[in-house]
Amino acid sequence: MRKNINNVKYIENQIITLQQGISKLVDGDFVYIDDWGNLGDKLITLGALKLLENVKFQCKYKTTLDYIDFSKIGKNDIIIVKGGGNFGDIYREQQLVRQRITQKFPENKIVFFPQSTHYQDESLIAEDAAIFAQHKNLTIVARDNVSFYFLKKYFAKNHITLLPDTALGLYHFLPKKQKQTGKTLYMNRKDVEKGEVISNVENMTEFDWDDLSKEKMYKFLRLPLRMQKKKAVFSKKFINFYEFSVMYPYYCRRAARFFLQFDTIYTSRLHGAILAEMLHLNVHLLDNSYKKLSNYFGTWFKL
Repeated sequence: MRKNINNVKYIENQIITLQQGISKLVDGDFVYIDDWGNLGDKLITLGALKLLENVKFQCKYKTTLDYIDFSKIGKNDIIIVKGGGNFGDIYREQQLVRQRITQKFPENKIVFFPQSTHYQDESLIAEDAAIFAQHKNLTIVARDNVSFYFLKKYFAKNHITLLPDTALGLYHFLPKKQKQTGKTLYMNRKDVEKGEVISNVENMTEFDWDDLSKEKMYKFLRLPLRMQKKKAVFSKKFINFYEFSVMYPYYCRRAARFFLQFDTIYTSRLHGAILAEMLHLNVHLLDNSYKKLSNYFGTWFKL
């Protein structure tokens, strides 16, 4: 377990690094492709879109994978694929989507936004590297030093660079901790990445992202998506607009309000830690199963 006391200068430096790096990578009109994920993934996407508002070029199309229309992607558009922690074989479906996009658009510049990498099956490293190596203008962005050196070693045919997580793009748009409550939040993974655990912390509330999805408002906001899956009653354009402009912002505001009830968070979720840092809470890191948190904080914060 590691403790990180919030220091604004580290966040500010990451935002500057992100803005400069994205400006270099995005040198033309672009499309943004979002993938599946939890509330932490929504932070990644909304932060990325905020950062992309500052580039000189136009976002011609943004879409989730569920409602993508490949005909909307022009031959000269830069294709940006959302970052996260799913580059490898734990979440294989997302990696297969990246393969498909890479093969479908061999002439477009493609950028995979900041990723953590992890493989359990080494044979899949060679499979992915061979497919991505066929693309002549693919940039894979790592979000920590361990992932960066891994990608430099095994994906050497592609352009590899290092940038912080794009969720930091939300920093200046989020509220900040104003008063102490004496409460502690324990946010621990329950999935395949489950890592360190704690017990016997005074005045502690246990939580994970899925707990917010049980709220009535969350279920209400998902109603159009449930209707769409049963019978396509809306256009893809409307659903994409609804997700990016209504659902995602609500989820992120709700998460911020929930976190601000607490002074301190213990978490093995990277975006639990990043959100808490952006809100100026005290953060104790509990590593996930493959040290995603310590790799990230060791790269961009002083531990």
